[in-house]
Formats: sequence, C-alpha cells, structure tokens
Amino acid sequence: MTAKSDIRKLSIRFEGKNVPREAFLEDFNDKLIPFVREDLLQWREFVMLLREIVKNIYDHADGRGYTLLKKNGVKRILYFKLGDNGIQSYDLEVLKRASASRKGNSYNFGVGLKTMIPGIAEGLGIELRIVTSQGFYYSGVLKF
Repeated sequence: MTAKSDIRKLSIRFEGKNVPREAFLEDFNDKLIPFVREDLLQWREFVMLLREIVKNIYDHADGRGYTLLKKNGVKRILYFKLGDNGIQSYDLEVLKRASASRKGNSYNFGVGLKTMIPGIAEGLGIELRIVTSQGFYYSGVLKF
C-alpha cells in the first residue's frame, strides 16, 4: 500500500513572455531541478528533455502553458505532462520535416522537435506521447 506522502507533485504555469527567454528557462530550472535531482540518476538528461519542450512553449506558444509532474517514490515512477495553451491543430510529421529544413536564428535551429526531444526521451526509456490536435501536449512516464 502506498502512503500519500510517497507521491509528490510539481505544477508550473507559464503565463507568457513577461521576462526574457533565458530568465524564463532559468526560473523553470530552479523549480524543476530540486524536484527531480534527489531521486533520478539521469536527472540532467530529464531536465534537458523538459527544458527543450519548455523552450518550444516560449518560442512558439507565446510563453503560455504548463508543466505537471507526479512522482511516486515507492513505485519509482515519474509521470509528466507539458502543454501549451494552443487551440490550433498541427500535423506533427509536416512540422518535423519543416524543422529539419530551417536555418534557424541565434537560438532556435529547428532540431528540437525532430531529433532532440524524441532522442533524449528514447535514451531515457520514455515512451513520449505528443498530441497536436489543440496546440502541443507532451506526456510520458519515466521509471527511475
């Protein structure tokens, strides 16, 4: 039987581009790292995965969205959901192909969606689910 204290949650709301990109990401790191570092051996890779998704929220969804994590210490499972507040639907495969052909700008080179996000998730053994019927919604489970 799992005690209620064995389940911890972290919820972060993104309210828009009210700060520069690096400050936005640093604030996210400051909340996420203490939550995952004590339990996860590969916490740096996990933070890198979520940070790449959060970059997309900042860059492509006007900095509006959310992160929800639920960690079960007894079962050693971490559930996560991230999404933007988008209402438009997208064809994920078309976006992946388009991102590979971009030249990018000073911080966005279009490789996150095509290679980084799926590659990091795969390396961590996460079956990542990406739904694009209303904005972008990412979810997965990490066993630690």
